[in-house]
Amino acid sequence: MRKHPYIYYGWIIVAAGIVSYALGYGSRYSFSVIFPSLLEEFQWSRDLTAGIFSIHFLTYGLAAPIAGSLVDRIGPRKTMALGTILLSLGLVLSGLGNEPWHFYLSFGVTTGVGLSLTGAVPFTAVLRNWFEKRRGLAFSILFFGVGGSFISYPGIAFLIDNLDWRNTFLIEAAIVIGCMLPLIIFIVRYHPRDKGLFVDGTS
Repeated sequence: MRKHPYIYYGWIIVAAGIVSYALGYGSRYSFSVIFPSLLEEFQWSRDLTAGIFSIHFLTYGLAAPIAGSLVDRIGPRKTMALGTILLSLGLVLSGLGNEPWHFYLSFGVTTGVGLSLTGAVPFTAVLRNWFEKRRGLAFSILFFGVGGSFISYPGIAFLIDNLDWRNTFLIEAAIVIGCMLPLIIFIVRYHPRDKGLFVDGTS
């Protein structure tokens, strides 16, 4: 087994996680930028429209045990891949929505479940295998991706101004599936032994 690679592969997984977190949570918080466009087009009340976001957060939390169960049964990579597909599907359906219940089901429920399946639960399972001595550092760096998600705000605003909110949802979906899924399939590995390595890159 190779003992001391130049860059420990666990850090490459952390980097993939940062990108995944930034894109996944960026799609969540983009709703606050799209929110005014929904109010303007549909003339719904603010409470009704804001409820979409509330349902998303509620579903995200309620889906965490499901994510944990899936990690145990099929592994974190398949769980994250399924979550990425659901997240992207929810964004596509949001771009096609016309009624409040459409958005409650698409953005509220579907993206909520999808993000939960791609987020903290499966990545925690992965990084616990890859890091022992530097586990705290690895997790703290990973969660930088959540903060990085706010960088998407200007891009979302630009897309809305130059296209519209519907196309913005569709473009987000394409970016999520086009970037996150390859990272999960080709980069993320459940255990160091899958790459012929040791925990923390040591013997």
